[in-house]
Amino acid sequence: MMDTNARTTSAIRTVLCLGLLGVPTLPLADDVTGASRILCAAQHATRCTGGLGCETGDPTDWNIPDFIEIDLVEKQLRSTASSADKRLTSFSTLDQVAGTTYVQGIDKGRAFSIVIDQRTGELTAATARAGTAVSIFARCTPLSSPVSR
Repeated sequence: MMDTNARTTSAIRTVLCLGLLGVPTLPLADDVTGASRILCAAQHATRCTGGLGCETGDPTDWNIPDFIEIDLVEKQLRSTASSADKRLTSFSTLDQVAGTTYVQGIDKGRAFSIVIDQRTGELTAATARAGTAVSIFARCTPLSSPVSR
């Protein structure tokens, strides 16, 4: 039988290990099923350069906006009004199959592909240009009315 100090130490170790092993500290995403406009917040990004390897970091390290609005009706991606760099990109492909939204396009020499789990609001994206690929993980929520600009 463990004494009180041993139990306390064991409990502290367990809590620390759970924290280090990925107990979620990020906000959860929302169900975006049926939404025509979605707001997504980039959480993690990894950039790989041919022959030089990969590095993971904050999305802003690679000029990825904190928030991106996806307009499924207008087929556009845009930065939010508070973004210092105003961006607007059209996409050519939109498919919604079995609870998943797929968005694809080409802009300024980059191909991009986005996959959104409608039920969880989790987004996975990849962009590619000659010699470089970036993967982005984000969490999304539906938008109900247009953002004033």
